[in-house]
Amino acid sequence: MEYKHTIENQNETEKGQSLVELAIFLTILLWLVSGIFDVGRAFFMQFALQDAAEEGIIYGIAYPNECDLIKTRVWNSLEENSSISSDRLGNPVNVTIEDAVCVPTLDLNYGDKMVIEVSAPFTLTMPFLAGNTITLTGTANGNILRPVPKPE
Repeated sequence: MEYKHTIENQNETEKGQSLVELAIFLTILLWLVSGIFDVGRAFFMQFALQDAAEEGIIYGIAYPNECDLIKTRVWNSLEENSSISSDRLGNPVNVTIEDAVCVPTLDLNYGDKMVIEVSAPFTLTMPFLAGNTITLTGTANGNILRPVPKPE
């Protein structure tokens, strides 16, 4: 009988233990799930930026003198993706040819290397990091196909 009395006293002092354990576990679980959600959004945005840069390089290697149209092609690709702002100031596009900024009067040669880089801000939403912003960047490069070299 005395043993039973001790067990009853112990249960009375531990009545809230399960509730505390649940609260701690649930907090950690929700934090991890929100972190996984943020990582997924970041990957999706990174792939969209990479796709937009590749879209620009496809156009750019064929029409390397059309610097503004190359950038427009990249922004149009971003606009098709609803998760990324189509703000042209917030999503800078850098087009370089042989390490020189693309301008319509740039002297171009067949085979010159073109690099397109597009970036966009990504705001974290997970607890303890909410509101922090990182910059994601997509980069693509290719060789200019025009002007076509003249046969010797």
